[in-house]
Formats: sequence, structure tokens, C-alpha cells
Amino acid sequence: MHSALAQGKTPKELDCLFFGLLQIYFEKNSSEALFTRAMESWQMKITGESENEMILSWQGDEDKAELKLIRTNDNYKLLVNYLSETMTFIPLPEKYNHKNGILYFINDTYLSGKYTSAEDTTVIIRFLSDGTVTGFPGYNEYSIPLMCAECPQNINTITLKNRQTKDWALFKWERVNNNLIFYNLIPETEDLWDANRYKNAVLGEKYLELLRVGK
Repeated sequence: MHSALAQGKTPKELDCLFFGLLQIYFEKNSSEALFTRAMESWQMKITGESENEMILSWQGDEDKAELKLIRTNDNYKLLVNYLSETMTFIPLPEKYNHKNGILYFINDTYLSGKYTSAEDTTVIIRFLSDGTVTGFPGYNEYSIPLMCAECPQNINTITLKNRQTKDWALFKWERVNNNLIFYNLIPETEDLWDANRYKNAVLGEKYLELLRVGK
């Protein structure tokens, strides 16, 4: 298993790249790998292998991709050639070496932790690495949608969901020192079936302010 992030890039900086988020998943003794970009997944064949290198290839109707995993001593880096572009990836910390490692890493980087309400310190809200939230009124799941067509552009957004009722809400979030602040987003249309109704959303009033009090 290999989870990696573009060298020198934070997850939010990847939002403006055509690559989006990339994750490579392969079993040690398999001749195939799963290559994931945004919401697409491709099966790739291992086409070359030596003691310190592994090359994976994928050919589509109009484009192709090649990945080269290189080992130097005990360090790894991943070179990705796709659509005439080349990007270097470096491994995430070992604890993120699982299939959802990228998502856990993003959550830990931006939101995971224990918070209290700035208005009521008896309210305790926890954002967990796996996308679970506890103590947030009406919701028990969250996600940071870094790559999605319907999301507002250039705005940090968070989607809160209730897995039982299927209710959901989209907010803007920002971090100020140890505070995590949520703002309402006013959609362009009230049509709930319009997937793009938040694409040109207008920033509304502050919804909630949280103070981080622990991990």
C-alpha cells in the first residue's frame, strides 16, 4: 500500500491542480494497481519492475498515464506522468498507509480535534479522523470536498451530514488561531435537485464558532 501527496503541496493547494487528489493502491504480490484521481478510478498494470523501481501504466482512449515508484535506501517517491505533466509525490506518514489514508490526512490537517462552543463551553464537539463528528447538533458525519463540480470555487467548504435522516448542509469554514468558524452559504437557487446550486453561493452570516481544546 502506498499513500502519497504531491511534494511541496498542501491538500488545499491541490484543489487548483488538474491532477486533483491522487492515491495509488496496490497489493504487494499483485500485477495490478488502483489509481484514483478525484472521483475517477483506473486499473493500472505493472509493466516494469526491478529491485528499486516499479512502473505502472494505463492507456485510455485519448490519454495515458505512467507511474514510477522509486526506492532510495528506505525512502520512496512516486513520479506521475499524465497528460504531458509530471508531478512528484512523497509518502504520507506511516499511520496513513491505508486505503483511506488521504482522507484521514486531510481531516487531521484541518479539522480533527476536540472543540467547545465559544458561546457555551458545556458544548463539546469532536471531529474525528474518519469523518465522524460527535456533539454537532443534527449531524454525525463531515467531509471536506476538495474536488467536486458543485462546490463553491476558492472557498473552504465543509459538508455536514446525518447518516440516519440523510439531511446535509454546506458551510464555509475558516481557522483563526485556535478557533474554527463556520459561515452559512446562501445557494444560487433553492432547487434541491440542482447539483450546482452552491457553485456561485454567497457568503452568509456566521453560523458557529468553536474553540479547539484538545486532540
